[in-house]
Amino acid sequence: MYSFFNEMEYDEFVESLEALAEDNDCLIPYIPEPEMVKAVLGHTEINDGISLVYSVEKIIETLVERDHMTEEEAREHFHYNIERGAKYSKLNLIFVY
Repeated sequence: MYSFFNEMEYDEFVESLEALAEDNDCLIPYIPEPEMVKAVLGHTEINDGISLVYSVEKIIETLVERDHMTEEEAREHFHYNIERGAKYSKLNLIFVY
């Protein structure tokens, strides 16, 4: 896993993902919302594309701060909407607990 996304501005983050995909001749990964960039730990190559690796705890923190959820609500939202949604999509998102 590689990481160079920490503390990037959102536009720079998106440009770096596009360049990474072009340099490796692979698919552009799912680009997260600006608030979720801080949850990205890094990336890895998987299934002919780049997959982003996320910190579950950072996602939970972001949901609590951004959406004013309790931690319990944020965890439920993550498991039901984000994790489950990623499992049934072709996004190949990786979550680290």
